[in-house]
Amino acid sequence: MMIDPPIADLLEKAGDRYTLVVMVSKRARQITAGSQSRLDRDKSRKDSDKDENRKSLTTAIYEVLEGKVKYVRKKEGIK
Repeated sequence: MMIDPPIADLLEKAGDRYTLVVMVSKRARQITAGSQSRLDRDKSRKDSDKDENRKSLTTAIYEVLEGKVKYVRKKEGIK
């Protein structure tokens, strides 16, 4: 069973798995609270309906993968 998107690709964006979890979970909470998705919506795609029905966690994962979500450390040396 393959995970889509691959974890290795997500880790390239986040640096480590703990940061990845924080990035995705905070963004998923924002989406659940009503924030709009940052993913490009292309109505000509066959799977554009899936984008609107996608769960907030899945949307957040794809936003991280596409570089739409950034993580800024408040203190240097703390991960």
